[in-house]
Amino acid sequence: MLIGETLYDGFLVTNLSDGKEENAAVLPTAVLYRNGTVVAAATPTVSASGGGLYIASVLIDASHSWVIGDHWLLESSWSDPGTSVAKKSIVQGRISSAMRGTDSALLAASAPTNFGDLAITASSGKVTVGANDDKTGYSISGTITTLDDVLTTAMSESYAADGATFSVAEALYEICQILGESGLNTAGTLRTILKRDGTTTALTHTVTRDGDDKPTKVTRVS
Repeated sequence: MLIGETLYDGFLVTNLSDGKEENAAVLPTAVLYRNGTVVAAATPTVSASGGGLYIASVLIDASHSWVIGDHWLLESSWSDPGTSVAKKSIVQGRISSAMRGTDSALLAASAPTNFGDLAITASSGKVTVGANDDKTGYSISGTITTLDDVLTTAMSESYAADGATFSVAEALYEICQILGESGLNTAGTLRTILKRDGTTTALTHTVTRDGDDKPTKVTRVS
């Protein structure tokens, strides 16, 4: 039961002398309890539906200081038509939080509202987003949207500085140019790595040679 909702209890009045349902001689009454105490400000009503059937109802009014977890109990009372024995009907429960559809402010606030901007292809299940305002965790730009695009799109030529960390593009260019475009000075102590144009210097290495003039070490210097 939620605060602001109306509580209902339907019950039958039976004549104990003959076992038949019939209306009570006096209209039954109802009382609402909260945590075992009568809610004096509440005004339950009882209405006859005919053939001994009655409906008791009462509003769980927010102005009566209800809080989540409160125990409620609606007690209806009447006298048996044939024997005047006191009879009661009781329903009870607890006040719960409003977690039902848009009755919940939390759900209403977090539910998507841009369904018109989404297009779902029935055959593939793909979702086309009109505009995604939150791109946290990924980056897609231009025409590079697939793995094939990544593998076939040319990268800008660049080289990391000596001793610096490098990007994937910088590492690939350096490896390729060392393997394919380089030259040595006359003494064989300086190795120049050329860019893709074949003339511009990309980086240089010094070549250390031993007493027999054999290369023993290559060190990048620029």
